[in-house]
Amino acid sequence: MGGFALLGVWLATLGALLQLWATYLRLGPQATGNVFLMLGLGSVAAPLAALWSRPTGRTVQQLFVGSGILAATSYLWLWRIVEPFWILPPLLVLGLALGALNAAIALLLRATVTPPRGTDLIVLAGIFFSAGAMTTCLLLWILAERLGTILWLQALLFLTLAWRVSRSNLFEFMAFRPDSSSLWGQLDRTPRGILLALALFLESGTYWTIGGWLAFYLGRKFGMAGSTSLAILAGFWLALTCGRLASQRLPPLEKRLRWLVTACGLCVVGSIFLIQTAEISGAVVGASCLGSGLGLLHPLTLGAVAGRHPQLQPRLLHTFFLVTFSAGLLIPWGVGHLAARMGIEIVVWTALAVGILIFILLGIVVVESKLDQRTAPTAS
Repeated sequence: MGGFALLGVWLATLGALLQLWATYLRLGPQATGNVFLMLGLGSVAAPLAALWSRPTGRTVQQLFVGSGILAATSYLWLWRIVEPFWILPPLLVLGLALGALNAAIALLLRATVTPPRGTDLIVLAGIFFSAGAMTTCLLLWILAERLGTILWLQALLFLTLAWRVSRSNLFEFMAFRPDSSSLWGQLDRTPRGILLALALFLESGTYWTIGGWLAFYLGRKFGMAGSTSLAILAGFWLALTCGRLASQRLPPLEKRLRWLVTACGLCVVGSIFLIQTAEISGAVVGASCLGSGLGLLHPLTLGAVAGRHPQLQPRLLHTFFLVTFSAGLLIPWGVGHLAARMGIEIVVWTALAVGILIFILLGIVVVESKLDQRTAPTAS
């Protein structure tokens, strides 16, 4: 849970840094998009190594320690940046650190999560993730003029993680069950499985896009001050946390059509508010609606993925974290290049289009589940 909270801390800090760099370093949309590209390239290396290597408790411990040291180094490096070009190398190092942290968390899940509790644990992890992002945004809002202090504190936080994990005896007792067949051979490659995988990818990309771009968007389009945009970004993460908490009451998949309509409707309404309004109150409403809608969508999708194959939950969840974390960074990178040509509004238009597309994908899955339920008694 601490690892998920640190991932949220990182994403919130990135959103604040992009807004600050746009002001002081004259960083445009295309250069901002390249920030996500460098992070994505760095974060791919460690998960690929973890996917192809034979995992052990010692491997997981080394990934945690390495991620803490690399993240602290990159934060201290970013603190000294004065030219736009020199942003990219420390971001590559930060991507490596976050990829290692993501791989360590995924392997830890694979070794410790049992099928009946897998989905519930991931929803809880999402709450810790968004709560870490919200807390960081509030701290950045309070200490808006002391970003250097924040970066030092976060470097110290990641170093503390590395030190604590290096002294832990937990990893000596971790055991990974041998698998007789490959994960690829066991995955659900039916049309339903492909639709759910696409929905997860789009949701992951939307988190990175809004979490990273929202403060930049508000400052560029409406001229909002940095402290105001950070407060609105904190409201987005608060709403997302509340949406995930509300998802604990979700009914079975076949009865979730009303929740799906509500979640996607909130995403659409929030996006329209953020596109049309120049008032702070309208931006707050838009960020709140969009955050709560996205907070509901992810548990809906994840429950549909793991519910059909409960025996594969640990391996599915492990692969999900290895893939969607890095793949989702491609969407905000593409958004940056589109924003340079079509205007900064494309940031929120992307969230609007993704909300509608996810509604279509999950709607097909829910309808197909209902049809399966009705035809099952007849077939028997």
